Amino acid sequence: MDINYILILVYFVCICAFNICIVQSEDCATPEGKIGECLIIHDCPKAYNLLANKPVPEDILVYLRKLTCGFLGKLPKVCCDITAEIPRVADTEKDIFPSRTVCGRQEQDKIFGGEGTAIGEFTWMALLEYQRPHGKRISCGGSLITNRYILTAAHCLLRIPETWKLLSVRLGEHNLETEEDCEVDTEGFKECSDDPIDIPVEKEIPHELYDPKDPSQTHDIALLRLSREVEFTDFIQPICLPLTQRLKNEYYIGQTMTVIGWGRTETRSQSDIKLKVDIPIRSKSDCAPMYRKYGVTLKSSQVCAGGIDSKDACGGDSGGPLIILDKTETEHNYIEYGIVSLGPIACGVKNLPGVYTRVADYIDWIRAHIEP
Repeated sequence: MDINYILILVYFVCICAFNICIVQSEDCATPEGKIGECLIIHDCPKAYNLLANKPVPEDILVYLRKLTCGFLGKLPKVCCDITAEIPRVADTEKDIFPSRTVCGRQEQDKIFGGEGTAIGEFTWMALLEYQRPHGKRISCGGSLITNRYILTAAHCLLRIPETWKLLSVRLGEHNLETEEDCEVDTEGFKECSDDPIDIPVEKEIPHELYDPKDPSQTHDIALLRLSREVEFTDFIQPICLPLTQRLKNEYYIGQTMTVIGWGRTETRSQSDIKLKVDIPIRSKSDCAPMYRKYGVTLKSSQVCAGGIDSKDACGGDSGGPLIILDKTETEHNYIEYGIVSLGPIACGVKNLPGVYTRVADYIDWIRAHIEP
């Protein structure tokens, strides 16, 4: 957690000691006399945006003190203006994250059985390219979540050899060995994708609490800010995140999810063609004892999936997404539920699932680190 944010939390605690803290009531009045709602500071864009400049100026701290209306656990609550001119968090999310009319979309007639993928399938997939002493190498994966940000694993940034440097992200790739990716449909028509694009990485943002030496690999999540915005096409589109409370509360035990990729990790290369593998979500009570034998203690922010002989994140990439198709009455969208994080060296081992970072637990962290 950012040290400045910790200091601000302490500051709010001190405020509460000397003020009447409204914990139960949701209604309040802002210092300007406008009708407000008592919300945690993360959910009030006007207040939360005031924390963008570090260190936070003294006059801003004074204003935040006036906004204070209580706490939710250790999280400060502020009186958030709910008049029309100030966007609520739902409007802000729509601005930050693509809507479900854009993200996680899949042309159903492109999907076919087996582990191979069709051109134009899973268009959010990203590959990370590194500079090594003796040339470049594509290793970890990730997923496009906005037109400027890639979601990946922190270990892809902090557990790489010291001589490696992350250079760029590749989007729109299908077959790493061919200059032009094409396929012929059942009626004999040839379809080719656009050329993939390589975009330099402007900023690496691993989770502040991630420890590369931690055997459990907790908080294994990171963002990459690209050097420019990406134009969405038929072959480059973002994945949806679990933004709603309904999706955040889902654990999908026993259900099947899909992991996608080229089998690229920091130590292994498997396929030149993008693959997909369906694997079941396992319960923590089923999975944790297996890893405890290896000195790994799984946390609530981690999920287990797989453990089927020869089927695991071998078909995916370190940092790549574990996804599920979320169906509502009006929309069908793929949601990124997990990030490929931890697993046995010999992946695809029967009865030893892979471990994934649970994305829903980090939505606030993602939102806090994305810039316009």
